[in-house]
Amino acid sequence: ETSKAVELYKNMEGRRFQIQVTFALIFIVIASLALMVAIWVALVFSGKLFQPITQLIAAAEKIGHGDLNTRVPYLGGVDEINILNRTFNQMTERLSLQQQELITKNIEVDERRQFTELVLQGVSAGVVGISEDGTINLINQSAIHLLELDSDQFLGSHFSKIFPEIREFFEAIQSSSRYETVKGQIEIERRNVKRTFTTKMVRNGTTINNHGYVLTFDDISSLLMAQRKAAWADVARRIAHEVKNPLTPIQLSAERL
Repeated sequence: ETSKAVELYKNMEGRRFQIQVTFALIFIVIASLALMVAIWVALVFSGKLFQPITQLIAAAEKIGHGDLNTRVPYLGGVDEINILNRTFNQMTERLSLQQQELITKNIEVDERRQFTELVLQGVSAGVVGISEDGTINLINQSAIHLLELDSDQFLGSHFSKIFPEIREFFEAIQSSSRYETVKGQIEIERRNVKRTFTTKMVRNGTTINNHGYVLTFDDISSLLMAQRKAAWADVARRIAHEVKNPLTPIQLSAERL
């Protein structure tokens, strides 16, 4: 029995290395399985944990590209993520409403601008919009006709190129804080023809928030000529009256004689 026990011990001693290797392999396999399960659980947990943040990032990118109708799901909890989602949705809703208001305002402004342009095209007086530095940003067809310009190609140019005669008005209204409106008459000569214009320059805004100036002018040469003719006609009537006054008693005296 002792010999058998010794022989069994020797056999076990010879197989000890194989048993150790087998045990190590089993331990490695079990550890690998446990590690894989842990990684899988961690990935699932991290996915659930970071899914709201990922949705927020995707929604922010869509909003950055102009899609203001994007919303993130709100689960109704009181934790920080749900509060953040609710705040984000409120922000996007306000942005969408503000965008719609801006679009509506822009449409209204564009319609008013078109209406103003139609009105300006229909008036007989010349209208020129001048910025604070003297650049022309608006000119109607009447102004082009009165100034005998070829087209509105002078938009964006300085007013001194097409209307240097108004320099005094421009300097007066620009240098003084008292004048909101400057009126007067000027004479211009175009193609050897002199004409008289009545002008009015108005400040658009205040001296602090100045948005430029609006110049209106009209040709009153024919009106002045008519006034001169009327004045000379009145002078002629007065002279005729003064001449007829002594002639009447002379005529009566002659008839009496």
